[in-house]
Amino acid sequence: MHIDTTQTNKYILQPRDIFICHNGANTPMVDAIVRYIEGTYGWKCWFVERDLPPGHSSHIEAIAEMIDNSTVFILLSSSGAATSQDAQAAVSHAMATEMKRIELKMEDVNGHTLNTLNQRLHELIVKKGTSYKDSEYVDDGYGAVSKMGIKAFVFLLIAVIGGFFAIRTFDTMTEIPNQPQVIVHESNNAEPRPAESEQALQQALELAEAGDIHAMYELGHLLSNTSDYEEAAYWFRKAAEEEHIRSILALGSLYWNGANRHNFGDRIEAYHWFYKAAELGHIDMQRWVAGFYRSGATIEGVMHEGDVRTLEIPQSYEAAIYWYRRAAEQGHSGAQTSLGVMYIMGEGTAVNPEKAAYWYRQAAMQGHAGAQGNLGISYALGQGVQQCYNQAAYWFRRSAELGNAPAQVNLAWIYEHGLDGHFSLEESFYWNHRAASLGHLTALSNVGLMYMQGRGISQCYEQAEYWFKQAEARNCERAIRYLALMHETEVIASEY
Repeated sequence: MHIDTTQTNKYILQPRDIFICHNGANTPMVDAIVRYIEGTYGWKCWFVERDLPPGHSSHIEAIAEMIDNSTVFILLSSSGAATSQDAQAAVSHAMATEMKRIELKMEDVNGHTLNTLNQRLHELIVKKGTSYKDSEYVDDGYGAVSKMGIKAFVFLLIAVIGGFFAIRTFDTMTEIPNQPQVIVHESNNAEPRPAESEQALQQALELAEAGDIHAMYELGHLLSNTSDYEEAAYWFRKAAEEEHIRSILALGSLYWNGANRHNFGDRIEAYHWFYKAAELGHIDMQRWVAGFYRSGATIEGVMHEGDVRTLEIPQSYEAAIYWYRRAAEQGHSGAQTSLGVMYIMGEGTAVNPEKAAYWYRQAAMQGHAGAQGNLGISYALGQGVQQCYNQAAYWFRRSAELGNAPAQVNLAWIYEHGLDGHFSLEESFYWNHRAASLGHLTALSNVGLMYMQGRGISQCYEQAEYWFKQAEARNCERAIRYLALMHETEVIASEY
């Protein structure tokens, strides 16, 4: 990002696919959604809390620039939350520019809705004719080849040449964690207190002053709802110091979401309280902390007159494994899956396919789609378990039925080759098509090829061209080659 020195507040922003706006109700949750959309589906996002250029004196101007450099506007909202000034400005600007928009309630966000969201994004962005390219978006898992061993590499090489098998480890590091519910309302002034609220405040205050920890927690909630953050933090802290876990989470959320807003907030302070919750055994926070250690991070604290206090969290696979294991041993399926991935990749530990398969199974039995897909890969490659295509197909199907696009592609590959004894090009097309409809890159070219060859579906060059072009828009070399072949053989009109 480069500063245009001819204008004090103007920044040259590179185009991205999506501008994500929220009403200020739950910044950690939104941040997790952004990371999931970028890490899982490959879209590039503008997110003000993360991407506001340093030193920019106008939030509104920066927001307008980000929106102008985006294709789709996503509004995430929480019921009952006050809308921040920034969010109001963003919505107004998006409406004025008649930008394509998607609105989604955060309470409804889950794996299924995110897959549907990805499909809608793909349709909106590609149909608008964006120049979106993302050469770094890799679906086929090539980076893991060196860790797989010779047998697995040969197996994968054959699969990639065939073009249908999307061997990929479903790492849940960027999956949306169950963050504590945020209790900060984004309003500039304290809201008027109805008589019943005053009565509830008084009752809670009397009990809190008498030492009732639960009353301290309730009082903190009541005060935060009227934007009295300092007083809310005071009571949350008193209870948190007594290791009241809900107060610890509420205090951490208060500091995290108040960062750089209303002159209140400190994400470093928030991190310390979330870390405290992890130490006390809160499994969501254990997994949250593990994610920071696995990738490394820089967290900004309170800003005073341009000064920024930062906390550097160094990448440490060993620490990540420690925290993932603590959560995994308590049954957290996401942590179990991530721990399995670290074992299969040899991150901070020796490569151990047996332990990876063990943790995948623990999570898969709980219905975790990513773990089910990973366990399917383990059986397909014979990693940590005896190779068994029937078991691979079973776990791929369970994951695929939950809307996991890579598992759908892998299941299609099983049917395409009849590896489980059930050869069916029609089933292969069905699952490839489902994954392609969710925007999965390998599936897009697979469907195009099946239409071109008339395999599993009636031959249709127009449909083949349509699906190849969806993949071509994302710089898929395989789709580009087949489109060129169709032009050369004149089965479709040449565009050159």
